[in-house]
Amino acid sequence: MFLRLAGEKQAARQMLWADLAFNWQDKHGNSLPATLARQCRLTAPLMEEWERLPLQEAAGLLDTVRSERLDTYTVIGVKDGRTFTLRHRDGRLFKDVTSRSPVPEDVRTGCLAAQLVFYKDKAYISGPAVRLTDDAAAGWNGEAIWSDIFKKEHEAARQVYFTTPFGRRISLYEDLYTIPEDPDEDSYAGMGIYLDEPNIFDFLEWLKPSDNAQGVSR
Repeated sequence: MFLRLAGEKQAARQMLWADLAFNWQDKHGNSLPATLARQCRLTAPLMEEWERLPLQEAAGLLDTVRSERLDTYTVIGVKDGRTFTLRHRDGRLFKDVTSRSPVPEDVRTGCLAAQLVFYKDKAYISGPAVRLTDDAAAGWNGEAIWSDIFKKEHEAARQVYFTTPFGRRISLYEDLYTIPEDPDEDSYAGMGIYLDEPNIFDFLEWLKPSDNAQGVSR
């Protein structure tokens, strides 16, 4: 979907990562910002005061993060090429929506597809925004599109099986979407630790580029 909208891989990848950052949820429905905020609160009591206060402050700031999945907006007004007034297709109005990078001229008018994220009551365009033709905008139904994507993901996950490190054979659907029935596993899950799936913090650490990779990219 992102590739069809963006038309090229780099922009599509940026849209995908923006969606992952703010719309990913664990098995209990917790977002990444909420998971990080909870980890800050769990860690804070174990720290010295000079470390505890920044962690508590960070948790409070993370609590202000919320997002809108990719959807369509009509551009009502634009200031300085980066600040927009947008009307969602359901009629909601968003003022002073900021783009962190300059938006191409052709995206500053008409209808656009974008992901919004809110931080400390300020709205931002997260990832690239794409201008839509009138026909594409008229035919867009965000709820139906996302519902179809989730349905296909679930159906595909039910067809894939694997053996866990603990020797248990389960479906990918069970791994990704079902909450553990074992009390111990559920207790760990309540702390954001799942014994049958990668820890999100290990995943974030894996995403960090190594010194070698940074050297190569430079």
